[in-house]
Amino acid sequence: MDSSDDAQRAAQKAIEFKKQWGTEVIAFHSTEHHFIPQEIPLSSQISNFTHYSIPPSAYNEIEKAYKEHGKEILEKLKENFAKEELEVETRLISLKRPAQYIIEIVEKENIDLVILGCKGAHSKLKEVFIGSVAQSVVNKAPCDVLVVR
Repeated sequence: MDSSDDAQRAAQKAIEFKKQWGTEVIAFHSTEHHFIPQEIPLSSQISNFTHYSIPPSAYNEIEKAYKEHGKEILEKLKENFAKEELEVETRLISLKRPAQYIIEIVEKENIDLVILGCKGAHSKLKEVFIGSVAQSVVNKAPCDVLVVR
């Protein structure tokens, strides 16, 4: 779950499924896709690469901000379910990438359907290099996947 329009539409679809079939809904937000390396290589005229290390206090503040943002997203989701008098389980994940977590949890908890947005709230450049969460889940999840646009 992120703040993208596609994720919001996927959440609405999950609400519809829960209303119609009483399904269990588990929603999560991963802070891992916002991962910022503690040491960033920067090009320099003096040498091929020089490294800039983010001070630990600044790194911790950035990480804390991403977690708070994730909590806000999940709270808004809970409010949307509550408006419909429905419950939803939410999880804030910080140690796994979203697709990796989905695939693992589907197998571990015997989940039979994953609903997710087509495009998340991340950069196009990142999507070009590592692909989208939706692509990974569609190709690797051992269950049905509903991708909402």
